[in-house]
Order: sequence, then C-alpha cells, then structure tokens
Amino acid sequence: YSYTRSDPVNRIDPLGLEDILTCYTVNVSAGSSYIDPLAGDIGNVLERQRLKLKRTDGEVHKGEQEDIFEKALKEAEDAVQNLLKNLDPNSECAKWLGPNAAQAFEALIKNLKLGKAGSPTTATGIAGDLAGAIQQLIFPPGGGPPTGGWLIPATPFTVLLQGPFFIGGGGNGIGGYTNGSRGARIVALLHETGHLILVPNAQGTLVSLLPLDGTDSGKSVDNTRLLLQKCSKEIFNAAK
Repeated sequence: YSYTRSDPVNRIDPLGLEDILTCYTVNVSAGSSYIDPLAGDIGNVLERQRLKLKRTDGEVHKGEQEDIFEKALKEAEDAVQNLLKNLDPNSECAKWLGPNAAQAFEALIKNLKLGKAGSPTTATGIAGDLAGAIQQLIFPPGGGPPTGGWLIPATPFTVLLQGPFFIGGGGNGIGGYTNGSRGARIVALLHETGHLILVPNAQGTLVSLLPLDGTDSGKSVDNTRLLLQKCSKEIFNAAK
C-alpha cells in the first residue's frame, strides 16, 4: 500500500521504475474513450492524468500533474544538452547549427516556463515572442562585422500544457514523432533554439537560422523539416 500510495487499484508500475495512473472509460467531449494504461510514451501518461482530473477532485492530483510536466521538460532539456555536447564537429548537423547552438539553447531554457493554461496553437507546443530580444554577437579576432551569435528572449517562452509538446493523441506529431513523446519534445526544443541562433545571410546580415514562424503552421512545418534534414540521425539517437 505504501508503494502505491494507498491506491493499488489506480496505480501501477509495470517496469519497476515509476508508478503511473491507470484510467478507465471516461467521458470526454467526443464521447467515451478507453485509455490503455500501458501506453508507451509519457504524453499518454499525461493525457490519462488530464482525463482523471476531469472526473475526480482536481486539487488532489494537481501537484502530481505538474511534477510529471516538469520532469518531462527537464528530461527533454537534458537530452538536447547532451546531443549538442556530443555532436561530431564534422557532421552536417554540427556545421549547420554552428558554434553558438549550445549558448542559444541555454538562453532558451533559462527563459522557458510551463504555461498554467493554453491550447495547441503552435506546431511545437511552445509559444514565444522575440520582440525586443537581446543580441549576443560574436566578432572575429581583430574586429569586423559579427560572424554569428544568438538571441536572448526578452520575455519567457511558454510550453503549453495542452499542446503537442506534452499531450499525446490527435494531430500529426512534431517532426514525425508522436505528440507528447520524447522525440517530439527534443525536436520542439531544437526548433525553438534554431530561432535564437544568429547566422550571416548572403548579404552579411545576421538572421535567425530558422526563420520566425509565429503561429504559421506551414512555416513551422517547413522549419522542422529543415531541422530534420540536417540533424535527423542525432535526434533519433537522442530520442531512444
């Protein structure tokens, strides 16, 4: 009873790693739905938790839900940090991301927060505004025009709790990875990092490695497609 927090019926731990909430047939807006308690990715665990909140006392499980969100976000951040740290400098991915990717990612996660509410209005499940962002520029030895850099957001980026970053289910996923999966979160974080990396264009002007796409899902999909063209192998390995 202690192991299952006095709830052996509703809690299971099939892998002996971490208990998860089971869920029965519940009423949702589209009618009744059965959620498999042994579903593979944490996005489905979060979906079960979300549905459970609708049919029980929300205050009882609110803290547990936030813990799961925070843990999933931290796990994805660690995976991306390791990916960038261990990049083969001669790989296409490393050459495309450039020397400032790690700094850009640090700027992102230092200005990243969980949204207390929100809907899947962005293709990555992360909403942010780079208006007024601070430029950190890199200059060549001896001076001259900056050769690159990164942006520091002036306002926090928000990870939407109901967006594809966390919640599994419908939609096309993120970069071919199921909504709410580890792979989807890694792609989403790298996508947003791409907006912060500054590189010179043909005219020598510094621009974002991935053009800003806002709520334009078509542009966002194009940006994710480019990211995968350059770094699909590295992302796949990090998502294992």
